[in-house]
Amino acid sequence: MDLDQLVLKIERCYRYRDYETAIYLAAVLSNTDKSYEMLFGLLLHSNKEYARCASTLSKNKSNTALYYTACSLYELKQYDLAYKTMETLIKKDEEDEKTGCFFLDSFLIERDMEYFHMLMGRIKVQMGSATSAIEYFKKSAEYGCLLPVVENLYENQASVVLTQFKDDPIATYYTNITSLSTLQNNKSIQKEFEKRTPGPGTYFLAKLALFKMQIGEFDDGLTIYKLIRKKDQAFCKGMDVFSTYFWKQKKENLLGLLSKELIETNPCDEKTWIAVANYYSAKGDIDNSITCIEKSILIKESALANTLLGFEYVSKGQFAKATIHFRVSLNMQEKNSRALFGLGIAYENMSKFDKAETFLLRGLEFNSHDVAMQTYAIRFYTQEGHFDEAFKLFKKFMGYQNESIDVVAKAIKANISNFTENEELMVLEFVKILATWGRLSEARWLFERIRVRTSVYFKTKLSLETEAFL
Repeated sequence: MDLDQLVLKIERCYRYRDYETAIYLAAVLSNTDKSYEMLFGLLLHSNKEYARCASTLSKNKSNTALYYTACSLYELKQYDLAYKTMETLIKKDEEDEKTGCFFLDSFLIERDMEYFHMLMGRIKVQMGSATSAIEYFKKSAEYGCLLPVVENLYENQASVVLTQFKDDPIATYYTNITSLSTLQNNKSIQKEFEKRTPGPGTYFLAKLALFKMQIGEFDDGLTIYKLIRKKDQAFCKGMDVFSTYFWKQKKENLLGLLSKELIETNPCDEKTWIAVANYYSAKGDIDNSITCIEKSILIKESALANTLLGFEYVSKGQFAKATIHFRVSLNMQEKNSRALFGLGIAYENMSKFDKAETFLLRGLEFNSHDVAMQTYAIRFYTQEGHFDEAFKLFKKFMGYQNESIDVVAKAIKANISNFTENEELMVLEFVKILATWGRLSEARWLFERIRVRTSVYFKTKLSLETEAFL
């Protein structure tokens, strides 16, 4: 078989995804002609033989070889080497020369800096350098719009201007997801994206559903989530975060169903095992939860996985170990409100009040809509006996920031029947404040009308009874 026929057969094998035959033939070809050695390496990458790819391309200093070497090292979790390889690539200024082989030339990359900076940003995330990662993602956005870039910037609350790419669908997507606070109640826009699901609508609706859950509108978010699962069941992006909200809402059935579906459709995705971990955690099986999170990290480390691992160690009373994972999470995502809040909880349990206060408030700074976090912060102050600080936060979260306690108490009494379960838990803390400040009749009146029954409710009841308030 002559050279041209060999190349044609490799191309045909590649088209039919018979990588093994293509790789063998490319190896034969590269023994005959060293200029085809790069093709051999590129095919190894396609077959996920990353170590062989990196080894094969290690002496080739072309743009294409360096980029694929860095990609392979990234997959092998050799992040330092991957970053150094990309630094070498960035410093080059010449394009790769065409080889004359149409198939091989189709693999050659150009110096498209948006892709280079995106990969460097991804590498920096895995290296635990969130600040550097954001800078690389911002640089990438100067050259073009790529989905992982805008999503990383969105998750890190790092804004970027993309007006020069106004006709790019990715730029439009970024504009939409960064405008969720104004778009969330626009039913016509939501309906339009529903029509485009499965497809681009799935991506926007997933972000919208998560945003609604974040601001406490869980049922609305759940409705959108169910639509996504019905119309685009294999969609995996964000499902790990959904599972975390289901865990918070104690939705074991939803967690079980989601975990089962993800194992069937995405068994090798790190997000799948976070969902399974949340399922075990909801059932109180912390050890299996930790095992699943560790499996997720083994596939690909993430800020969310480390955050959840931190909370599981809090549950086990291993607070020092929890702080390690929360800090790893923050190194990967600086404005991770849950990791910050988790650090606060861990330090509180370690009797480090000042540190606990700092991290609890920083967590709230980046997630001011989370009612559960708001309630915990108020309870933190009431438990420490800092009722003035607790009242300041209560007024802020309930929208009465500049009002006196008389006005606040009157407003809470007028709206007591309209509060959600989480808001009622916050009102329970207000009951403690009222009782401590001698406003016993108001405390009793509010307490009698609270419907939620949790351990906090019964502890408050016992406290009030002990003081003979009831």
